[in-house]
Amino acid sequence: MNFALTALRNDGLPKRVMSGYRPIYKARPDYWSSAYHEFVDGKGVETGGNSEAEVWLLTPQAYPQAFWIGRRVEVAEGTRIVGLIEVLQILNPLLKLSDTANESPPALVRQMEIPQGIKNEALWRKRCRKIHARAKDLLEGRVGIIETARAMNPLAFWTCADSNSEFELFRAIDSETLGLPAGAVRQYWAPEALESEDVRIEAAESRWREQALAAAERLVERYSWALQRKDQRSDEA
Repeated sequence: MNFALTALRNDGLPKRVMSGYRPIYKARPDYWSSAYHEFVDGKGVETGGNSEAEVWLLTPQAYPQAFWIGRRVEVAEGTRIVGLIEVLQILNPLLKLSDTANESPPALVRQMEIPQGIKNEALWRKRCRKIHARAKDLLEGRVGIIETARAMNPLAFWTCADSNSEFELFRAIDSETLGLPAGAVRQYWAPEALESEDVRIEAAESRWREQALAAAERLVERYSWALQRKDQRSDEA
């Protein structure tokens, strides 16, 4: 597996995990499995980085043929998403999707479970679509990193997803860049003031760019179900 660690520590500092790490994997949309890691380079991995690891999954009989080369799987500690793995090789034949299967790999982009505390399901779905849209805007260069972070914070709160590592990252970016003119507020700033602040904006966005873009990619993938669901309703109408 190629393991990418995205989460920060609870105090906002970079997190590091070493061989012996035991998170859980989203083996199926309805099943999480414990996993044991041995990192190939022996150094482990830090927030924002990735490293190849040999992984042992528990109870593989509970999710046969659930893996294939190139599959990407969410990694969590308890209810908190902390990273993502990409499957590079499968040694246990029980886990490998059959090459002769008559069906395509199972669809992993399914609707997320509605979190506890959500009272208005339709509004929750709408905000999930906004998360997808804001992440895609960042990836396609329509908005900057700081503006994206400020948009993500309330959306994460409203969808009860603010403990996920991607939203923790955007919250850290927002906290660090508080007061910098990004987005619509720039129209109220004098040109000479913007010139000075833009130096700080560029420095901050350069520092966070790699992690922010990686987080946006994961959010686009994770929330794509919301767009599919909307398209299905349109077709039915």
